[in-house]
Amino acid sequence: MSEPRRVSTLSWQWPLLLSLVLPALLNMLGLAPREAFVSFDLIITGGGFLLTGLLLKFVALARAEPDAVGDPERTIAWHEALAGPLTLLGALIAGLGVALLIVPNDSRAINITWAVFVLFMLVVLGTIMTRALRVFPVRPRRQ
Repeated sequence: MSEPRRVSTLSWQWPLLLSLVLPALLNMLGLAPREAFVSFDLIITGGGFLLTGLLLKFVALARAEPDAVGDPERTIAWHEALAGPLTLLGALIAGLGVALLIVPNDSRAINITWAVFVLFMLVVLGTIMTRALRVFPVRPRRQ
């Protein structure tokens, strides 16, 4: 039975980094569609966030080393707390891109779509902050 080895953060963050750069490169080279470039960019960026969350949950945490340098329990707890909301955030961003493709070009419909997205984003970001406060308490532990 092999021991789990330490996994670098780049092993699960590469889709996020790629998805933030790829839309700009495609727009710069003229390969992105001109009429729906915002939706196209949101779908790529959301896919990167979604894949990052899934890699964190199923690859990085499965191969995490329990005796890592520093405070390993806190690092692993933070990754566990971040995996679900990051996946949900990616699904929301990609879903917004798809919704903007489907919604008619009426400014009211587009504004309603953005408003619903912002409400869902507030819920996801609130979840991330709540989990962060559980992992990193405001008051330090007394030893």
